[in-house]
Amino acid sequence: MRKLAGPLHEETFYSRPGRRRWARIRRANPIKKEFVHYRVPVTSLASAKDFESIVDSHVRAAVKEKAAQLGGGGNKFEKNWPRW
Repeated sequence: MRKLAGPLHEETFYSRPGRRRWARIRRANPIKKEFVHYRVPVTSLASAKDFESIVDSHVRAAVKEKAAQLGGGGNKFEKNWPRW
C-alpha cells in the first residue's frame, strides 16, 4: 500500500458564482461580471487589508475586534478564535 505525500484536495472552499451589475460611466448598459467568494483559515488573515476583504459585516467586525485585543492577526488567532 502506498502512502500519500500531500493533501487530497485544495483546501479552498468557493461559493456559487454570482453576478453583479456595475454601471458604466456615460453609457446606459451596465456591465455584468461574475464573482465568487472563497473561505480561508482565519489564521491566514494577518493585515487590516485582509480583514476588509471579509464579506459578512458581523464576521469582519468580530475578526477586527479580536485582532485588536490580540495585537495583530495571523497565528495569534490560533486557539483564540473570534466569536460574534
